[in-house]
Amino acid sequence: MERAHALGLQFCKDNFPGHPAIVCTHPDGHNSAGNIHVHIVIGSLRVRTVERQPFMDKPCDWEAGKKHRCTSAMLRHLRVAVMEMCEQADLNQINLLEAQGDHVSSASIGRSGADNAASTMPTPNLPPKGSSPPRPSTRPSWTSCESRSTLC
Repeated sequence: MERAHALGLQFCKDNFPGHPAIVCTHPDGHNSAGNIHVHIVIGSLRVRTVERQPFMDKPCDWEAGKKHRCTSAMLRHLRVAVMEMCEQADLNQINLLEAQGDHVSSASIGRSGADNAASTMPTPNLPPKGSSPPRPSTRPSWTSCESRSTLC
């Protein structure tokens, strides 16, 4: 998990320079898969001017005090950066650069058919419609979340 967190911090510094950010690394817990992944939350305002990057096309993309813009060029850059980082670190990653034809959508959950991956998913134990969900006996634990506030 430390390696994934270090990669997440570096990804944040490389791709969101000048933004305050929180990087949180944890394994999946809801499906027992144990897949380790990183969440990055950035502050929308850049706090310092940074060197212009190829995916930055307007001064507001590198000047301090300007709000983050998520352009198609930025999204493309992030997809390529994730793929390159995972390849260099020898990590498994779905191909973010090609359309994914075999995925489970929320619309397909509950449909029958031998070829439907969702048909093997367990049915969630949800409260009856209109009732309140049961309250957990303890507060959620965030101890596995290795989050740190950092200036990328």
